[in-house]
Amino acid sequence: MLLRLKNLYGVFYVMSEGVEKESSGRWNFVGAYLLLYIDAGQVVRVLSSTFFGWSPTTSTLLQKVDLVWVVNAVLGMVVPRPAFFAVAVFTVVIALLDTV
Repeated sequence: MLLRLKNLYGVFYVMSEGVEKESSGRWNFVGAYLLLYIDAGQVVRVLSSTFFGWSPTTSTLLQKVDLVWVVNAVLGMVVPRPAFFAVAVFTVVIALLDTV
């Protein structure tokens, strides 16, 4: 039981990382909770998949809660997929160059 509580504390610590900063203001508060909303939406989307026994209707409905999925769906109608791939490659290259 204690191990589970430590894991739960670790999850909330990671999710709320950056909430308490020295420069606390309204926009820092909004930004931190926007990140928490995005994380929670992704968790709900994964846990409500048909793989875990949810119906396809429920899974599709809860998928629309995830802000990342919504942005991807809207931009996917306008921006071609190779552009997303190029952005992903660019991001990975920048991350790798940052480690050098």
